Amino acid sequence: MKKLFLLILSLALLLLLPTCGQIASDTPATSSTAGIPGIPAAPEVLALPAEPESYAFDAQYIRTNGYHEDAVYPHIVVIRSRAELDAYFEANRERYDLERKDKVYADTTIGFPDACDKYDDAYFAERDVLFILLEEGSGSIRHKVTDVRYNGTEWVVSIRRIVPEVGTDDMAEWHIMVEMQMGKVFSQDTPIRVEFVK
Repeated sequence: MKKLFLLILSLALLLLLPTCGQIASDTPATSSTAGIPGIPAAPEVLALPAEPESYAFDAQYIRTNGYHEDAVYPHIVVIRSRAELDAYFEANRERYDLERKDKVYADTTIGFPDACDKYDDAYFAERDVLFILLEEGSGSIRHKVTDVRYNGTEWVVSIRRIVPEVGTDDMAEWHIMVEMQMGKVFSQDTPIRVEFVK
């Protein structure tokens, strides 16, 4: 009985084997239907990259000093054109030290106009610059932008404060200039938030 069952099973497989080979040889190697008469070619589907969580950026850190009791920090400004940059400079030149620097010392940086020289009309045609103003209780504290990301509802700029063990006893105001490499990504109505990280 067992031998009869195996014989029937073997015959069935032998009868199906040529049919499978014929189907396999007629089936194209790809899933494309291009070139098959009467069937329109399927549109090519491109896998779109997921929106990046983090965006490429460069940053400049400019010490601009200028203590003001009414100022609230961090203060964030998106500059979208050379005209906006010039207007910002004129509106804040008395509030902060926005002058050029002939010399850079250990406790200073290049001047605000020196940092802004590259922000011309050609720059703003492709991208914006984000100004983040900070105030520190010591001029010895420095900063490092570690991440810029969009979380679906807001932009988050992560900044690490670099605090030395011993610091100077002077107030310091900073303009951190964040230059996005992905183009004009900051919309007028999307909030931007700064978070301090370790």
